Amino acid sequence: MATLADVRACHDKDEEEAMRWFRRAADAGHPEAAYNLAVGHLTGVRTDVRPGEIHELIRHAHDHGVEEASDVLVRQASQAALLQFAAF
Repeated sequence: MATLADVRACHDKDEEEAMRWFRRAADAGHPEAAYNLAVGHLTGVRTDVRPGEIHELIRHAHDHGVEEASDVLVRQASQAALLQFAAF
């Protein structure tokens, strides 16, 4: 019988494998894969995303019509504006 730790380890490996496939597709220019790779990284899945690359991935997805990526950029801009306002 599998333990909870076994199930979690399997799940983690599946997520990491998914991120590897998203990476391949993102590198080939697939916008949804770029978005999924960035979101996976942001939610704590182990990825090979380089520092500063998340914005590039989200921007690529946004530029190619991924609505969720557009939402992320709007939220990011709103947060930046709020931080700038709070600095005054």
